[in-house]
Amino acid sequence: MKKKGLIISSAVIIALIGGTITWAHGSSARDDDISDELIANKLVKHDLENSISFTGAVKGDVVSVGNVQNSVCKEVKVSDGDYVNAGDTLFVFDDTDLQKEYDKTLEKYNAEREKASLSSSANKKSLQMVIDEENSSLAQAQAKINYAERTLNDSLSKKDQLIIDRDSLTNQKEDLRQQITSDDVSDTQKNLLSTDYADISERLQNIILKITTIEDSIPELERNVALAKENYDNVKAEYESKKAVEQNKIDSEKTQVFEIEQTDLDKIKNKIESCIVTAPVSGIISDISVCKGAVASDSVLANIHNNSNCHIEASIAENKIVELKKGMDVKIKTATTGDEEVDGVIRSISRYGNNNENVVNYSLDIDLLDETKSSELMMNMTANIRIVQDTVKDVYAVPYDAVLNEDGQDYILTAKPLKDHYILKRVYVEKGVNSNYLCEISSEELKEDMLVVIMPKDCDENDEVNIDIE
Repeated sequence: MKKKGLIISSAVIIALIGGTITWAHGSSARDDDISDELIANKLVKHDLENSISFTGAVKGDVVSVGNVQNSVCKEVKVSDGDYVNAGDTLFVFDDTDLQKEYDKTLEKYNAEREKASLSSSANKKSLQMVIDEENSSLAQAQAKINYAERTLNDSLSKKDQLIIDRDSLTNQKEDLRQQITSDDVSDTQKNLLSTDYADISERLQNIILKITTIEDSIPELERNVALAKENYDNVKAEYESKKAVEQNKIDSEKTQVFEIEQTDLDKIKNKIESCIVTAPVSGIISDISVCKGAVASDSVLANIHNNSNCHIEASIAENKIVELKKGMDVKIKTATTGDEEVDGVIRSISRYGNNNENVVNYSLDIDLLDETKSSELMMNMTANIRIVQDTVKDVYAVPYDAVLNEDGQDYILTAKPLKDHYILKRVYVEKGVNSNYLCEISSEELKEDMLVVIMPKDCDENDEVNIDIE
């Protein structure tokens, strides 16, 4: 059998995920037959994570500070990299010309105000004349209503009295008729009573005629009342219209002068106020495009990176992007967070890759789950990103190079004691989770502390090797 030297030493210690593994490395072989140096490891159990690691950069929402001025910048109160609070003054522009324009406009409108005031006085006099005419006309119209109602009421009262008289005479006439026809009354007396009867009958007839005449006149009197009231309403409506015309003249002059004046003055005042440019949000200043004594030429004076809502921008190779999904949990470390991992989540993954010399990378955005952590981060700082895909605990694991494959079957080489040397044996395994350094293996033949050959060179089952433990 072919012999190879297998030297186990505790001189080299390699730290692996999930634990510390002691590797034996041949350093002083005693057998003359040893032609190669091999590495072995005692098999132990570990906790493994299968994760993707890459880097990105801390970014914040960028808010542009717009340029609305065409004047000289008098002061630049910030520098790139400064932190500002919302409302802080960033730039001060010269407002001399605007102040002159404001004063000139105010002087112009003060003159127009005086002119408008005189015109307004004349229009107010015209309005008062209309009001006086209205009061006089309405008084006359009301007098006609009063006369028509009084005439109607007098006729109705007269009719009521005539009805009372009619009923009284009717009763008297009936009494006389009974007396005249009575046998107890003498002829002489009857003749006298007949004269009275004829007189009462004539008087009753006249009263009935008067009642009829009044009743015939009442509809006309009622119409007169209605017409008088209608006339009053028409007069009132006519003068309301006349007053509205005069009032509109007054209001129109006020609108033309005062409202237009205020609009123009407000526009200039807003321009003056905008000469002092303040920060719309809190954050870090960058890309300042104007300097003291110059006129800003760019539409944006500066950018503010709002770190109250930081996110991470990163790019990843196309062979890894297929393993990522929107909503996956992310662990983030930066220089300011130290060993603490900040939790995040993938917000979006670009569907358009950037091809650079046939290497295609895709960009993704990561949000922090705890927004309060934003204050601990700095713009453009490198972010170390780790995305855990699988986690297993208490499993056997070996370095990748310890797992060999033949005809599609994975196996490892173990070293078993044989008198004063060792013999190699294949143990067929199934691979599981891969970490950055180790590969999970499983088999019923695996045992704690069995020796596994690492990076075997031309070795195979049944090869005999010597072991020298120092």
